Amino acid sequence: MMAPKPQAKQPKKRRSSRISDQLKRLPRRDDTWQIDVRPVEATLSDKSIRRWVIAVVSEADAAVVAIARTDERPTVRSIHSVLVEAMLHPEDGLAYRPGQFQLRADRPLRGLGPLLRTVGVDVTVVDDLDLIDALFEQLNEDDGEGYARCLLDMPGVTPPMVRSLFQSAAVFCRRMPWKNATAPIQVEWPASTNGPWYAAITGARGTTRGLALSESLETVHLIDQGKLTDRKARAATAMAIVFGGKKAMIDSDLEVVEQYQLPLAGPRAYPLVFCQEPGPRMRPPLDWELRLLDGCLRAILKFLKTRTRGSAKPLEVEVTLPTGPPLPLILRWIRG
Repeated sequence: MMAPKPQAKQPKKRRSSRISDQLKRLPRRDDTWQIDVRPVEATLSDKSIRRWVIAVVSEADAAVVAIARTDERPTVRSIHSVLVEAMLHPEDGLAYRPGQFQLRADRPLRGLGPLLRTVGVDVTVVDDLDLIDALFEQLNEDDGEGYARCLLDMPGVTPPMVRSLFQSAAVFCRRMPWKNATAPIQVEWPASTNGPWYAAITGARGTTRGLALSESLETVHLIDQGKLTDRKARAATAMAIVFGGKKAMIDSDLEVVEQYQLPLAGPRAYPLVFCQEPGPRMRPPLDWELRLLDGCLRAILKFLKTRTRGSAKPLEVEVTLPTGPPLPLILRWIRG
């Protein structure tokens, strides 16, 4: 009797094949992820350095999915690894595949296409990535010249003021006013020599969820329509609070959130607060700017509840904040 012929060993699957199989088993969600890689200049010990940032943003949630920083220019493989990690092991929520990835036409990321299409995700090359642009505006690096980044670094800003702002932001985010707001709102603060301000509630036209204030009506209209380009943003003056994931928050503000147990509306609703002035840099708000943002978050919710679009009647409200005197505000719809 002949001995049975030994069976040949099955070759082990390559690691890339195993990962592809894992990704294919993930549920596919109707979502688009925007991807980009950009260099960011920073100053460390009086020395100018360049770092690279890989950023991924979800259009459906208007939230940051992943951010990775590296000193070397990322390769297609390293970018692919960031995307794989974001799909298989998301920081918040359930793992899933988006239906589509968007890449910028003038960026060297097209090599990602074949890798991503093998797991059943469409890849589209576009000219504009609005959510990515907004994110990189928030991620301007500290230039090392006394530029305060933490909210509590600003003169006059105290922990109770920051807690009040976060409480107002959490309520604002849960109410989701971007679902109902249809036009910018004029805000007057009679006790201030500045203003009036114009407020845009963002989050409706694929923009990042939040609230922006500016003394320029043109700037607010561009923000409201999702048409504020990088060039125009660098020439604008505005203050804003936008909601994103934990990874989008700078470390110093994240430490404040954890140290003081500040309230949040959810894992993708960390409030990122900043002021934009002409030029490439942004800063945290001054104490009066923070109070104005806090008051507007509260007053606008009441305004939307009591004044339908087109109503000519203004809303005069006195906002009571935990610190400082009451904040009198006058809100009205912008005509035309």
